[in-house]
Amino acid sequence: MPEPQRKLSGSLFTLGECGEIDRKALERTLADSPKLAELVRSVFALCKEHPEMMTDITHVRADLGLSRSGLVKRVNALIDEGLMEAKKRTDPRGHRNVYVVLSPAEAELRKSAATIEPHEQNAALVPQVPALFPDLPEVEMPEKFIGKGERFLVFTLASALRLGRTGKNLQYRRVRLRLKRGWCDLEVRAAANSYIPSILDTRPLIAALTLVREYANNIEGGKSQDQGHVVRMADICCAMGLDPSPSNKNACFAQLARWRSSEFVIRAVMRNALDFASDLFEIDRYFSVIDDLTVEHVTDSGKTVNRVHIVFNPRIIKTFGHYWRYLTVHHEILRARQPKALWLMLYFWCRRVVRHEFREPMDIPIERLQKELHAESPLRRFKQQLGELIQENQVEGSPHTAKIPGYFISWAPREGKVAFCADPQDPVVGRNSLAEQRPKTPPEE
Repeated sequence: MPEPQRKLSGSLFTLGECGEIDRKALERTLADSPKLAELVRSVFALCKEHPEMMTDITHVRADLGLSRSGLVKRVNALIDEGLMEAKKRTDPRGHRNVYVVLSPAEAELRKSAATIEPHEQNAALVPQVPALFPDLPEVEMPEKFIGKGERFLVFTLASALRLGRTGKNLQYRRVRLRLKRGWCDLEVRAAANSYIPSILDTRPLIAALTLVREYANNIEGGKSQDQGHVVRMADICCAMGLDPSPSNKNACFAQLARWRSSEFVIRAVMRNALDFASDLFEIDRYFSVIDDLTVEHVTDSGKTVNRVHIVFNPRIIKTFGHYWRYLTVHHEILRARQPKALWLMLYFWCRRVVRHEFREPMDIPIERLQKELHAESPLRRFKQQLGELIQENQVEGSPHTAKIPGYFISWAPREGKVAFCADPQDPVVGRNSLAEQRPKTPPEE
């Protein structure tokens, strides 16, 4: 007879996104702390025995032969090291403490993110070029219009990225993306000793794209887009609402460098899904988003990047050349304080699939949504993350409905489908947006 599933009670332990590779990395990191390494080995072994990849404090205590206070000391020590995170979980029995194991790479990433501080004038800084370059003449920039370059680069290629920077497939990933009318098979690969960008790396890219368009040409005396532009890292930080500190500048440069070291290729397109961007790529031919990225200036100490010379793919950047085509990414996305990866991925997925559909909800099976957003994660884990996201962004008076910039998401834990709908009142994707009123040809310059 199969062994009965053991019941979990009290505080829980889970592995999160960690796999066997991360376990070995944790043991190497904790080589000087054998007691903490022993705790990590115990949690990994016990979680793998449970179908939900979880265990509880009672089983961990029994496995290690520790008292409750002794186990709590080790757990707190792991949290202090940044290798474990404490969360709250709500279930029918009430609230529980959940301790999530973090890989060394994720811990290092969070330590660097913890140094990022919002700029004092965060609310006043709007990611539009006239605000960043006051010498330019004021021009009327119609909001809510999306150009094909933004639709292809930000809302399509970004969906091939990973939610995190741990686990498998750090240097190569192949996905099938669903668009409004069809599908496309997309691959992304990273250079040696590097890894593909994560969804969190899209925000510095969006800020850089905003800075190097036609307005940058005007400042530099009509310099060709193909020759690239010199961009201040402080401007990128300010566009994201961050303090232009040395750590923030270096962090943004590292994120742009991952785009430079990665290549994309489209293997197949079905039902003319990418006919709007047919001149931006060729089937089975690799291309980069950033063709060149070099450091132009560093501080006297040589530790902080101040200016970079950036050259975007000429096919893509030329689609951003007209002043009436500016990025339509919501400001909340670009300027969020330590956003969750799934929150960003859901937003880009909605901009690509749901788009401006606000008349009636679009129902998507939860299994299909999991495969399109985070196929590496088990379905149970994905449902848990989605439930936490909906609870954090809950609409008042609607316990199973969440609001992300521009869209409503409705899903109950026991339902098999997730409903998506654009916000009719949203200025970018709503009823009064220019999506259906956009000009057929560019206005005369």
